[in-house]
Amino acid sequence: MNRRITTVACIIGVCLLLGAAVWAGDGQIDIAEIPYTISSSGSYIVVDDLSTTQTNMHGITIDADNVTLDLNGHTLTGPGKTAGSTGSGITGISRDNITIINGVIREFRAAGMNFNNGKNLRVENVMVENCGGTGIHGYINVIVRNCVLYQNGSYGILANGHLVAEGNICEDNGSHGIGASSSGSVIVNNSCKNNTGQGISAGSSSVVSNNACYNNGMAGISASGGSTVSGNTCNFNGDDGISGSASTISGNSCNSNDDDGIYGGGNSTVSGNTCYGNTGDGIEAWHDCIVVDNTCTRNGFQAGDGAGIFVQSSSGNDNCIEHNLVTDNDRGIDVDGSGNYIASNRASGNTTNYDIVGGNTTGAGDLANVSF
Repeated sequence: MNRRITTVACIIGVCLLLGAAVWAGDGQIDIAEIPYTISSSGSYIVVDDLSTTQTNMHGITIDADNVTLDLNGHTLTGPGKTAGSTGSGITGISRDNITIINGVIREFRAAGMNFNNGKNLRVENVMVENCGGTGIHGYINVIVRNCVLYQNGSYGILANGHLVAEGNICEDNGSHGIGASSSGSVIVNNSCKNNTGQGISAGSSSVVSNNACYNNGMAGISASGGSTVSGNTCNFNGDDGISGSASTISGNSCNSNDDDGIYGGGNSTVSGNTCYGNTGDGIEAWHDCIVVDNTCTRNGFQAGDGAGIFVQSSSGNDNCIEHNLVTDNDRGIDVDGSGNYIASNRASGNTTNYDIVGGNTTGAGDLANVSF
C-alpha cells in the first residue's frame, strides 16, 4: 500500500514538474520559438521576440478552435516581405473562436494574419507592418480594435463577413485600408491614410462613423445600400470623398477630393455635410435623393466643371434639394434631370448661382431660392 502511494506521489510530482515547464503560471502555454503549431484549444503566450529566416513557412499556425494567443508585447518577424512565395505571421484557416492580442507582426511574405473561412475572430492592440499580403484577414464575425496596419501589400483589414473595426490606424497599405464586403458592419473611429485603394469599403446596412480618411488613392469611403455614413472627415482622396447608394450620409466633412465631395446614388439622404474645394461637384445626386442643409464651397474649379450641388441628366429625377448654402463654386446648384423640387436654397459668388432646366419645380415666395 505504501509503495502504491509513493509511486502515485512520484507520478504526480513528475507531472507537476513537466507542467511547470510547459505552462506559464497563469495557465498559459509558452511559445518560445517559431515556426510553431498550436494543435489544442487553450491559452498561449509568446515569451520573447521571435524571428525566422525560413521562407514559405507560417510563424504560428493555429490548428484548433477556441484559442487565445497573447503576443505579450513581443514581435514576430518573418524572413521578409518579398522572401519566398507564401507564409503568414499567424494563420488559422477555417478555425473558429480565435483571439489574438498585444504585439507586433512584421516582414512575412503573405498576410500578417490569415483566418479565412473561420468565424469569431478578435484582434486587439496588434501592429501588423510590412507584410506582403493583407494585414489582418478574417472571415465571419470579425472584431479588430486598436490595431495599426502599416505598409502591407494588400488590405490593412479585410473581412468577408460582418466586421466591427474600431480605433484602428490603416496607413500606406496596397489596397483598401478597411474592407468589409458583407452587410451590417460597424466601422468607427478609424484613421485610414495613404492607402492605394479606398480608405474604407463597407457592405450594405453598415454604420461608418467618425473616421478620418485622407489621401487614399480611390474614394475615402464607399458604402453600399442602407448604410449610415456620419461624422467622417474625408479629404484629399483620389476619387469621391464619400460614395454611397441608398444610404444616409450626414454630418461629414469632405474637402479637396479629386472627384465629388459626396456622391449620393439613388435613394440617399444627404444632410448637414460640408464639401469644400473638390475637383468635381460638392454633392452629386442621382435619383430620389433628399439633399438638405449642406454647405458647398469652391467646388469644380480645378477641372473647370463642377457644381456645389449637381443633379445629373441621366436618371436625375425626383430629388428634393432644400435649405443648402452654395458659395463660390463653378456653378451653385445645377439640375439637369427632371421632376426635382428645389427650394429655400441660398447661393452667392458662383459663376452661375442656379442652372435648372425645365421640367423641375422651384420654390416660390418664402420658399424661393435666393441669390445674395
